Amino acid sequence: MASAARARAHAAFSAYRFGTDEEFGGGFGARKGRWTREGSDDYLGPGSSKYRESRLSRAWTRTRATIGGERLGWILLMIVLFIGRGLMSDNPLKVPSPSRGRPVLRRTVSERRAELRVGGEVNELVIVPGHAVYLGSNYLSAKDDTNWALESYQLLEGEAKTFIEHMELGVKEVAKNPNALLLFSGGKTKSDAGAISEASSYWQVSKAFDWFGVDVGVQSRVFTEEHARDSFENLFFSVNRFYELTQRFPRKITIVGFRAKRERFEKLHLNAIAYPEANFTYIGTVSLNEREMEAGEAKVRAAFQRDPYGCRGELAEKRLARNPFNEGISYGADNKLLSGLWLHVNTCSQRLFKGPLPWSKGVLLK
Repeated sequence: MASAARARAHAAFSAYRFGTDEEFGGGFGARKGRWTREGSDDYLGPGSSKYRESRLSRAWTRTRATIGGERLGWILLMIVLFIGRGLMSDNPLKVPSPSRGRPVLRRTVSERRAELRVGGEVNELVIVPGHAVYLGSNYLSAKDDTNWALESYQLLEGEAKTFIEHMELGVKEVAKNPNALLLFSGGKTKSDAGAISEASSYWQVSKAFDWFGVDVGVQSRVFTEEHARDSFENLFFSVNRFYELTQRFPRKITIVGFRAKRERFEKLHLNAIAYPEANFTYIGTVSLNEREMEAGEAKVRAAFQRDPYGCRGELAEKRLARNPFNEGISYGADNKLLSGLWLHVNTCSQRLFKGPLPWSKGVLLK
């Protein structure tokens, strides 16, 4: 029994290493006497050409047995057709470009079909944040402080003139560049002023002052953003409003405001929306209470450093107080390209957003 088992094991090993009897054109007897000296024509040991051919034959046989003859034939046919198509086509096969890995942001169908409110090549955004709501009926009397709804810290003689100075600088900045658009930004922040926004107050005053002597045609590129309740929203909401009007995002942003607030915009708000500082300009004017404003600014900057999107604690309370009419904000629902950032802002994250944005380097818009 033991000798029979050894014989079967030897036969199986021989069949695996040297091939089956049928591969040599007969049974085991047909192979008798063929193991001759190395170098002879009949030698079948390792190193002989027939030994190598036998190994290839066995490999091919095992491959066909594993895959199946018919399936293997179809695979070979597909490979031949694929290679032949590449050789015969006018557009040869190409290795995928690394650019195909670029982040892609896609517009919705409604965004693609949206009618442009501003034509041409408008690509620069100028923002003038509002600081108060106008109460008077005659906008030519805007230099009178009593015609504005002012906070206690704004009760300074000549404060209204600083507002008009910002308006004039913004209008003249846009007049210099036919590809620029001006947004007066500020919501309906005062209940005693009624449902009138800071932005619309600035727009009406600028119109009453005949756009400060520049070409009246500039009016076609001056609009309002009427939801912002603080400086972060002045920036972020204005970018959204710019997209509503032009169906593109600004390549450059300029803000006109008080000099003491420059660092707040440049170091905090720009980082919060990951907008490149190289494409940003701040035009600052001196306030009437410069020292007091600078001291207050240090506290505001510290608050935004802890809470970059201004939705917690004291910053959130200020927003609530500055929205007496419970005005809704629809920018996030209407702008798919900024949906990731809007979700991040609405979840009140204290970390900066790290996802792709339309102005991020290498991002492709479709």
